[in-house]
Amino acid sequence: MNCALATYPEALVMYQKKDQYRLLIENLPDGLAYCKMVLDNTGKPLDYIFLEVNLSFETLTGFPRENVIGKKVTEVYPGIKGLGFDWISVFGQVAATGQSIRFQQYFELTDRWYDVIAYSDQPGYFAEVFRDITENKKTEEELRQREKNFSTLVENAPDMIVRFNLDLQHIYCNAAVEHQLGVPVHRFIGKTFLEIDGPPEQLKSMHQLLPSLTVASKF
Repeated sequence: MNCALATYPEALVMYQKKDQYRLLIENLPDGLAYCKMVLDNTGKPLDYIFLEVNLSFETLTGFPRENVIGKKVTEVYPGIKGLGFDWISVFGQVAATGQSIRFQQYFELTDRWYDVIAYSDQPGYFAEVFRDITENKKTEEELRQREKNFSTLVENAPDMIVRFNLDLQHIYCNAAVEHQLGVPVHRFIGKTFLEIDGPPEQLKSMHQLLPSLTVASKF
């Protein structure tokens, strides 16, 4: 294995000397880890070593600092290489190119969602800043499920449910519209009742009724 990078003690001293805002970083509400990549003899990332973590890292992961610093991520999280998301390669790309990234990802080993920013200050090293967004993701999923359920309810309602824009053009019609008027739903979209081929008296009556309506339904 080719490890031409600085050794762990040397890298940590470099990190401490260059960090003029250490106290600020230590008390960040977001978790922070400073790491060194471990490469094979072709330069492919195999692992990474935790050189330093802040207090929030301990809080968010449940790992005391003394159980993390100086260890490889595969020691801290056995099984990380078998996950669908390749954390080691992603961070290895950051350490190799110096290009920062931001992403949201579920981590199966903790059953949590994280918002992650990763950047590099020198080749072979990277910093990871992350926050736990699991509760936000749960709320988003609950909202999506409610919208899906409501949309299903509207689409299958026996009564006609129609949505219009300010020009009284159709922007949504449920299936009951076609069943009751005998006109395919797609022929309503973008048109007013007067522009649709169908029962003329019924369509004219509905068009005249619209301006008097004061309540619109949205979903």
